[in-house]
Amino acid sequence: MMRPLRFRIGLLSLLSAAACTPAPNILPTNDLNRPTDIAFMCLGAFGTAGTDADGGMTETGPFTVSGRPMKACHAPPVDDMSAEKQPAASKHNRTFAFVPNSASGDLSVIDGDTWKLVDMDKSTSGYGRVPLGTLPEQISSTTDGCRLVTANRGSCDLTLVDPSALLASTFAAQYNIDVSIPSGNGLQRITPRRGDGTFLQAAPYEAVFLPRNTSGLKDDANLCPTNGASPTDPWRALVTFPSCDLVALIDLPSGDIIASAKVKASATRTDPDPAKQIVFEDAGTSPSCPADCGADRAPADAGASDGASSDGDSDGGASDGAATGGNTSPIAAGGSYNPTSIAILPRGDHAYVSLAQQAAILSFALTPSTVTPIANVTLHGTSAGSNRIRLGVDPWADPTGDYPGQFVGEKQGRKYLYVIARDGSLRIVDVRNPGGETECETNFDPLDPQTDPMNPVDVTPGNVCIPYGKVNRRPYSANSTDGLRLPAVPVDVAAAQMTGDNNEDTVNGGYAWVLTASGTIYLVNITPKPRSIKAVVQSSQPELFAPASNPDDPFVYKNGPDVSNLVSEATPYPNQPRDRNVMSYTVSLDPSLGAARLDLPPLQLTTGPQIEPLWTQGTENDATAVDNRVRQTYVFFPDRNAAVAQGWDVAWEGTIISPRYSGMLDGPKLKDGGGGFCS
Repeated sequence: MMRPLRFRIGLLSLLSAAACTPAPNILPTNDLNRPTDIAFMCLGAFGTAGTDADGGMTETGPFTVSGRPMKACHAPPVDDMSAEKQPAASKHNRTFAFVPNSASGDLSVIDGDTWKLVDMDKSTSGYGRVPLGTLPEQISSTTDGCRLVTANRGSCDLTLVDPSALLASTFAAQYNIDVSIPSGNGLQRITPRRGDGTFLQAAPYEAVFLPRNTSGLKDDANLCPTNGASPTDPWRALVTFPSCDLVALIDLPSGDIIASAKVKASATRTDPDPAKQIVFEDAGTSPSCPADCGADRAPADAGASDGASSDGDSDGGASDGAATGGNTSPIAAGGSYNPTSIAILPRGDHAYVSLAQQAAILSFALTPSTVTPIANVTLHGTSAGSNRIRLGVDPWADPTGDYPGQFVGEKQGRKYLYVIARDGSLRIVDVRNPGGETECETNFDPLDPQTDPMNPVDVTPGNVCIPYGKVNRRPYSANSTDGLRLPAVPVDVAAAQMTGDNNEDTVNGGYAWVLTASGTIYLVNITPKPRSIKAVVQSSQPELFAPASNPDDPFVYKNGPDVSNLVSEATPYPNQPRDRNVMSYTVSLDPSLGAARLDLPPLQLTTGPQIEPLWTQGTENDATAVDNRVRQTYVFFPDRNAAVAQGWDVAWEGTIISPRYSGMLDGPKLKDGGGGFCS
């Protein structure tokens, strides 16, 4: 009897001990915490050049880590069809990505050559991050690679970041070299300062650096300023403040407001054109704004160098230490028009700003010291504004060697601004002529485009921008016809020129890549290269839907393998989604893929209606054609891009059997009017 009792007592003791054991600590991963934006930069470590005993080139320390233009890390393309040979990563050219974490108010750093997170704090578990401010939702980098800036919407300030100070120790460890470590932590918390010396307490939405001339920045020439110093050519950033309808040009790191302008109601505020309902007026260097973060919020060291703060701390002016994500201040909901997103042309001489509460885009000339309103751009068919705009620019192209950035499709005259409207659509604006911008039509009806046949509009693929309202539109739904309507709401847009072959399974040419809320990316044509597919066409016909040089030529099946024995897709229109259904048909192709078609003939009941087929020849009229025979098909698509569902039901009135025992009494007879299927 003793052994079972002892066993029960031992088991009870074990369970009691387990119940009293504290819960294990789950260590934080410290990787990413609601990242909202990303900026890429190029950095290198440079020492003193010399020669060894044999006359070979050497480089001795101490090395200085400095930002460089992106072309030092990634050679820009020569033209639209070829690219330079890319340099191998070394201590002179390393790529890094900087990601603000809005939930925790800090910055994560990613090694862009290995795509691994960089541990910014070895004293903590996981991957250490760098404190920024409250709600750092957006980040921007200088074209010279020297600085980053974040717009901290919850703490009503900006954080200027010196990436070389953050990564100096990383270079030293990776390359085992003696590196000069800058003083401070590379951070400067900056509250914008008016001309009268008082601080602007408004919450910033975006802060974007003006482009800088990078022509003299090669190898180790003209390295970035360190220890919080200012450059000879000052850094200037354009900043939006939605709560007071303000756009300001700010000097960094001083934080001084150099110029500003406010959005106000115009004298023609009842005009039906939203762009004419507002004006963009000069507001000077001391604009008036409500305090979004409380009175006297500005830190005493605003604009102090990152070597040491004004009160002797080493946090570079950070007023809240590392606890930047703890108490999130609400962003003010004031303002009538709410300027939000910023887009600046590559040479920095013109800019655009979206308005969250007005269906218009601000357009204005820009210099490092002035903001000059020119004209407002109308967004048609909506009362909503926009929270994000993007230029169709490859930021790393460098055709002139001074100001990086070039429009994708610029050689073809295609310069577009992409507007993510708050009604869920994507708008495209032609910005070839600053001050004369116009919204482009994105969903015109190709079967009946002309609204005025006496004054026809060019609706060929060569037209850079079909003006809005000048052609008939093909509606996506009864009430939503304006702009591109994708299956999911657009979130962001980036433009890129892809090079490769013209096979149907590759992406070749210039496109806008549209990220949507579902995670799916859609491509919008800028300068797409037509794909080549297998198809049945006339022997002298090189392109689908293009006339053959000889109308009497026989039909042939062009099925490769050489590209000369394939057929090119019809020239795509710009500002249209890339047709992902351009592909060769095979009997094994999934019915949901490829061109709109009817893979199997409909089932016909003996008691049902007679469905007459159409006689066709070639791929254009029947996508299932794989030979040159005349074929029967039951569905014809005059506008194949308009077909969405690839399944159809045919409904008809059932067979009427006599005599009738129900219906409408008409004298001595019963009559059945039917279901009105043919009315």
